[in-house]
Amino acid sequence: AMSTVDWQGVAHELVFVEDDPVPRILRLQDTVDLVMMGTHGHTGFSGALLGHVADLVTRHGHVPVLTVRHPERSWLV
Repeated sequence: AMSTVDWQGVAHELVFVEDDPVPRILRLQDTVDLVMMGTHGHTGFSGALLGHVADLVTRHGHVPVLTVRHPERSWLV
């Protein structure tokens, strides 16, 4: 899906890595200007049960984090 984005000349890099996500992202943040992450948008109990990768990165990181939630996704379908 990211290959269809018109980046309008903005330098970017897409990286897909198998690892524990929060520590990996926090280790790599010194090499980037912005962290962009997808989120399921879970809150409350369901968010606590399923994890908060985007939340933890936002709280513990020191670079800006942009989270994007897919508008058609919902917890209860």
